Amino acid sequence: MVGILQEARSSGRHWWHVYLDNFAASEIISAAGDWSHGEHLHQEAERAWHAAGVLSSDKKRRSGVLSVEELGANIEGALHYMGGSPLRFLRLVHATLWTLQQPHLSKKLVQVIAGRWIHVLQFRRPGMSILECTWEYISQKRVKQRVHKMVKRELFMCLCAIPLLHTFLGARVDGRITASDASMKGGAVAVSSELSKSGTDYVKASLANEQSSGEIPVLVISLFGGIGGSFRCYDLLGLRPMGLVHFDTHAPANRVVEQRWPHAEMFKDVRHFNKELLRDLLGKYLNIEEIHLWAGFPCTDLSSAKAFREGLFGPASSLFYEVLRIWKLLKAEVGHYLRLKRIIENVASMHQNECNTISQELGLDPYFLDPADAIPMHRPRLCWVSEPLEDLFDDVFITQEDRWKRVWAEAPYPLLESWMEPGVSWPGGQAGTCLPTAMKAIKRERPPPRPAGIKRCSPSTLQRYAADDYRYPPYQYQDQFIFYTATGNWRLISAEEKELLMGFGWKHTSVCFSASVIKQSYQAFDDQRHSLLGDSFNMYSFIIPAAGLCRQYLPKSTYQHLTLRMGLAPGFRTNFRLQCPLTRKLAYGGESLSKEVSVQDLNKLLLSRTNHTGSDVRISSGEILNPKSHPRQAVQSAWWQWQPCFQVKWKHSEHINLLELRSIFQSIQYHVSHWHAVNTRIFHITDSYVCMSIISKGRTGSKRLTNVIRQLNAYLLAHGLHLIIAHVGSADNPTDGASRAVEV
Repeated sequence: MVGILQEARSSGRHWWHVYLDNFAASEIISAAGDWSHGEHLHQEAERAWHAAGVLSSDKKRRSGVLSVEELGANIEGALHYMGGSPLRFLRLVHATLWTLQQPHLSKKLVQVIAGRWIHVLQFRRPGMSILECTWEYISQKRVKQRVHKMVKRELFMCLCAIPLLHTFLGARVDGRITASDASMKGGAVAVSSELSKSGTDYVKASLANEQSSGEIPVLVISLFGGIGGSFRCYDLLGLRPMGLVHFDTHAPANRVVEQRWPHAEMFKDVRHFNKELLRDLLGKYLNIEEIHLWAGFPCTDLSSAKAFREGLFGPASSLFYEVLRIWKLLKAEVGHYLRLKRIIENVASMHQNECNTISQELGLDPYFLDPADAIPMHRPRLCWVSEPLEDLFDDVFITQEDRWKRVWAEAPYPLLESWMEPGVSWPGGQAGTCLPTAMKAIKRERPPPRPAGIKRCSPSTLQRYAADDYRYPPYQYQDQFIFYTATGNWRLISAEEKELLMGFGWKHTSVCFSASVIKQSYQAFDDQRHSLLGDSFNMYSFIIPAAGLCRQYLPKSTYQHLTLRMGLAPGFRTNFRLQCPLTRKLAYGGESLSKEVSVQDLNKLLLSRTNHTGSDVRISSGEILNPKSHPRQAVQSAWWQWQPCFQVKWKHSEHINLLELRSIFQSIQYHVSHWHAVNTRIFHITDSYVCMSIISKGRTGSKRLTNVIRQLNAYLLAHGLHLIIAHVGSADNPTDGASRAVEV
């Protein structure tokens, strides 16, 4: 609807809407403008209804009006007002006054009156906190006399608040945004009135995305989905499948996918994929024309890095046969009316017999992929894809070899400073070294049996191997793979550097743990990130078979153009023509666009992605989500340039949720007292899920929080403020340090 309104305003067009038996045509015009376009649509609808034998009410028909009652709302076009109708208010006032005159309250009557007030309060949700004891009175069998008096008081307060209980659609969008945080010591508020480079990039790219949806009639099913490599491929291609389905049993990997693609359907064990689940998915995505099946089944028993590997008979790698079962199920159920495509991948170091078995079972010959021609890192994988990759790109070449078809895709290496941490040196990189493949990080007290490559390791290599608790195979500690910090200490490639070279974008896996778990052990957090990357394929390689699956939806392009999109922020999808080279920051591909943008533009963008009930928004790409969806999606504090506003020291010890709410309330007071905010949409970010929820709802059942939320709502009502709150990760909150630095 927001997009329709924007298009109507920019192009001077009208629009229409049908809800059940209700027809409405609208247009944005000047006071003296011609309003006949909407009337023309109405007459066309009348003719269609008459031809179909549908009755139409002459009594309810109105046209060319600025004021209208629509679905219980009174809309005043000239005043930018929306709220309850005057007649509804008048009847509600009569009924409420009559109820207040009664010596004894009737529970049923209070239920009816309260329900009608709720209809009015929905147009101004801060008013919801007026009714508190009323719900206690309705829900309990026996209540004290004090509650009877409080119910009457609350109903009288509703009467007094009537002039404030409407939505002012003309409220301006503030050009600032505030952030707050609280600790047990104190609270802090910061403000921003200027975008960072990343924020400017994000706004430009998001506005470009609104002009092209990129949606394709495809359902993507990812088995053993890991950290969402298959979904990332579609983002890099600028395509939006109608549905994403993810299967994985690893909780940290699932957390990454939930954060980056929250609209994906999440499941765990692939063995639970059955006919009933498939039919349920098909019922949700009725307009799909294709199903793309991705499966990177476990390589634990196939990889040469493991001694005494058991191959396809091993407990993990034998799950390959689940892939075959699911593929047969898809063919039997939908193969006769949907196009089925698939990509199966695994390690290239598997034994030739295992490779032949997989090829025979799938009826496909594998492609050999290694991104070392485009980045200084190896990641050799075998890919069985149902679509031919020949003639896909003019700069990609395929040669037939003994065991597979080798894919050669060359591109200029990214600059070291585009992915390597500042102040760090890598002598091997300057000498043309290519890093080894990503591996899991497993801390050990002693080396595993027959570790890979140990015979060709020097004493210094083995010394580093032992010093790092034998986390990786010993060959990864060889001299040419060692990085040196500014202080001269050695280290291997970091998780952030690795995920950039693998094409996942800046800090893709940083959300695998919650902030509280990260603080328990930063080393465990880092090991988990490395392990997640060690279980994934490389985007520089697998963007090629992904493009093969989506050939019909893509314009003619080159592989090198795709490599220049690998810096795209995790979970973000941008227009295919835009480039986003590798970089150590959040990037969205909009830097090349000439449009000037500001904080107000970003605020408008956030505003267009929420609704009056406070539903969650997938900020990174604008997907509107179910209000009850989990997890909530965070904005990135790096979009703004922050300045400290103030700090406070708490006088009393209180629950952290109450302190968080007090910090938000103080930011609202600051808006009013210092910036004289009135009739304004103001924007705020917080890391408190609790505060986000109760402010969006307008009330809370918590006795502790009720007093503060009522004070906050009083400010919003009295000054005509509309508060839009977004979530920011706790570790990303720009006021986190300031709130903890308050002197006791």
